[in-house]
Amino acid sequence: MKKLLFSSVLAALLVMSFAGLAAANNPALPLEFPHINSNDTGFFEIDQIGTFGSLVRAVPGQLVHSDFQLNTNSCASCHMTHTAAGENLLFQRTVTDTCFACHDGTIGVLNVLAAPRSGATGIERFGGSETAGTFGVTTTFNGSAHDVLGTVTMSGAPGGNRSAVTDSAGMLSTGWAGTFSCSSCHAPHGSYSIRLLHANPNFLGWRDQNHAEATNFATGGLWNRGNTLTIGAVVSGEVYHSVSVTAGVYEGVNNNIAAPWLYGYLRGTTLAAPRTVGTFTFPAGRYNQHNTRIYATNLHDPNSAADGGGPFSTLVDAVYLLNSFFNINYMTGVISITPENRTSLTNMGVNEANLRIDIGRALVVTASANSGRPTIALDHLNTESYNQLNYNRFCAACHADYLPQGTGATGNAAARAAAMPGGYGTYSLAHRHTVNRAATQGGTMTVTGLSAAGAGNQLLCVSCHFAHGADSRMMRLADASLNDFTAPLEDVNPSSALKRYVNQAVCWSCHANSAATVFKNTNYYWNNYAANSGYNW
Repeated sequence: MKKLLFSSVLAALLVMSFAGLAAANNPALPLEFPHINSNDTGFFEIDQIGTFGSLVRAVPGQLVHSDFQLNTNSCASCHMTHTAAGENLLFQRTVTDTCFACHDGTIGVLNVLAAPRSGATGIERFGGSETAGTFGVTTTFNGSAHDVLGTVTMSGAPGGNRSAVTDSAGMLSTGWAGTFSCSSCHAPHGSYSIRLLHANPNFLGWRDQNHAEATNFATGGLWNRGNTLTIGAVVSGEVYHSVSVTAGVYEGVNNNIAAPWLYGYLRGTTLAAPRTVGTFTFPAGRYNQHNTRIYATNLHDPNSAADGGGPFSTLVDAVYLLNSFFNINYMTGVISITPENRTSLTNMGVNEANLRIDIGRALVVTASANSGRPTIALDHLNTESYNQLNYNRFCAACHADYLPQGTGATGNAAARAAAMPGGYGTYSLAHRHTVNRAATQGGTMTVTGLSAAGAGNQLLCVSCHFAHGADSRMMRLADASLNDFTAPLEDVNPSSALKRYVNQAVCWSCHANSAATVFKNTNYYWNNYAANSGYNW
């Protein structure tokens, strides 16, 4: 009993001794010691998310969303490694909340929530951007905005895939069913386009342009199938064979990429056991289903799959996709193959005449800059210089049926659809106003584009609509004059439908000064026309 008591006392003394030693070697940290780490998340509290205003998140002088440097800290602008509030390690709970944490005016960079400002005639009248408008609108003045709060799906877009059609990419569940947010239109990690516009909006670059959907180039997309891949001679001074692709699918001059390819994969095939093809053995493992993919049709043609064989197809056997045997430079468009890998293709029975490549192409939207204006400025871009074709394609990635190709077919809806499906939509049937055309001759369109040939004053989706939001205080009348700010003329309907002009004034704005003679054979038109020096107002 005495031994037990002694042992207990000794153990207690030892514990106290070591505790004192630990305290001596690890004294309490002084209150002024900064309890922060690179994301200022040393102490995680729900109500503190987004309040780390004193933290320097990006290296001064470096961009936040692209052109990442070797000493970058830009990742910390949006992500938290260990205590993130949202998926994908976002420091806010949703994508939109993360975007609004900076772009709400608190740090003075591209405020997308700014309200239209009274007395302003420049971009401040539109909340800061003449093209985009603003989310800072009010229903008091018929406000409307793109719903980026995560409450709607891509298929909810007017003119979109509302009838659950599985398109050529096989992407119904992954694409159209996805949630709409800021990142549906903008690419936070970099872009080929102005304003970080997404290179693959609503997976447009993975929708087919060759098969049935080619009848409407908007829903047909930018995915180019079946290009011939030819292995040439050994490149001088190199151990690689050059590979040529059918001309016209890639445009790159001095690394100035006009039609870049999409990199990545969407799903794959897991090979549980080795597979021998010819005398070549594929080891067990995971094989990626690349969206820009190389294959040999004499072994496996992914495009023959029952569901169309698109990038989202579950029927494609990715083991037979041969990307890993080639080197694809997505920056320059150069493809090459080593002699050893070429021998491997021979061993598995590849007939080189049957080599093909399907290419997922990125969408590039361009515009000219206003002289002297910094890139970060809201008025950096010339609003009359947008790339017409690709900007309209960008909008049509979701509003697919609103970008018609053909008109003039007759008969009932089914006959019209069969004769001119591009003019009447893929997901719905209707006559639609053409977009890829010249705008009004009267100069009343303030946001226009350039045609492929360089002609100006071309009609865009954003010639008639704002991209973010609108209300009556920032809208125009038919003569392009700004609405009265304090007592604006308002739409007769509750929503302004993102329009730039009150009610249907945009129709009168164009057609009164164009070849629309139906409006001109009236006393009202000509009396006003003469009194207003050649215009009808």
